[in-house]
Amino acid sequence: MSELHIRMPREFDEESVEVSLVGNVYSIDDDAKTALPHGKRNIVIEAGNTGHQNTLSIPKGRYLLEITMPSGQTIAQDFVMRDGETTEIEVEGQSSPREWLAYQHLAGNVSSLEESGDDDEGWLTTAFARGGALDTGPTKGAGPKAKAYWLLVDARKATLESSIAPKQLDAEPEDLQPTEMDPTAATFRVSAERAPEVWDDGKRGFVLVEAGKESILVAAPLPWEDIRSHRQAAFEVMTPKRSLAVSSMVRDSALGPMLAYMANGSLQPALHLAAKAEDMLFHKISNPLAAVGGACILLETATESGRKNWHGWIENLYRRKSHLPDSAIVYATLLLNHQKEDADVDKALGLLLEGGARGLPYYSRSLRLLLDGLTAFASDPDFKRRRDEVTAMLHDVERVAQRTNFRQIFTTIRLGRRR
Repeated sequence: MSELHIRMPREFDEESVEVSLVGNVYSIDDDAKTALPHGKRNIVIEAGNTGHQNTLSIPKGRYLLEITMPSGQTIAQDFVMRDGETTEIEVEGQSSPREWLAYQHLAGNVSSLEESGDDDEGWLTTAFARGGALDTGPTKGAGPKAKAYWLLVDARKATLESSIAPKQLDAEPEDLQPTEMDPTAATFRVSAERAPEVWDDGKRGFVLVEAGKESILVAAPLPWEDIRSHRQAAFEVMTPKRSLAVSSMVRDSALGPMLAYMANGSLQPALHLAAKAEDMLFHKISNPLAAVGGACILLETATESGRKNWHGWIENLYRRKSHLPDSAIVYATLLLNHQKEDADVDKALGLLLEGGARGLPYYSRSLRLLLDGLTAFASDPDFKRRRDEVTAMLHDVERVAQRTNFRQIFTTIRLGRRR
């Protein structure tokens, strides 16, 4: 065996940032296929600006390293291993158009500088071509200048109904000044100082973005503990100045990529990072909203029936963090996916109604699970129990879902035109 040293430098607007990415090593020539026929799968590669060196033991032969970025971009590089020698490679990925957009670029919310060519704004207009419900496309001219506000509200008032009529939230908006900006885009960052101090203090936050007469509401997943540094991570919202598209990202170097993989449909890399962080996500539950993200990944990647260890984790998440809308919804989905008796179905329905009553889910995926679950009950002619409650709740959920950009990790709602 010989050692392979991998470095993957990436620029960020902070010092000492390492992000966890997932890659595979494939055997190419006969030597490699004999010594390592299946290559190495789901290797965690730390990339960043610390000069970190990833070390693997690889037998002699020719190989291909392929790294899948959370944005969906694939980076490939071949290399040769020789007996008794150390091989060093440096993997170059495509660059963020701005250092302060590095997290947004990592998540696929903006295109790379290389993809945009000579057009200084091409990275922005290209990136938002897939913006879903919030994308109105680029417009000519300067367009409206976006403003952002922080809303810290009583969690009991953050209902599904009030999420599309924010005046009902009864909160005094606080101005958010752009953290960074240029002629094409601006980012607004919510730091831990503005967030609720703890999860169970009855408060939750939203970012309200206004551009011209249009308004967009983003559920803010705060407080958010970075499980690697144990510091409180900031939440970032980006808005381009020539479009109404809005994207968001939690600035967590360990779990941010996991969530971005999930949002872009790369569930296997997301699952591997969730498994790597299993202890912090599901045992200590130091960050309950990160645990919800891990639960969504486990639910979507499950292929086998029968009880698994993580079933208990999801139930435990609900029991310990019962005030979160998402924890009730993912537990209900688990019961529906693995129902064994009528009592499981009844319990799942109760959990869906409970989750919806707790207010707007933090994750767009949780909102989708809530919509799918209630729709299944409403469309079943043989299921008569709590029919009126299901119909009323489904009506509210559908109204919110019609305005939601399901491409975004955290629930992002277009409120429409302000008068």
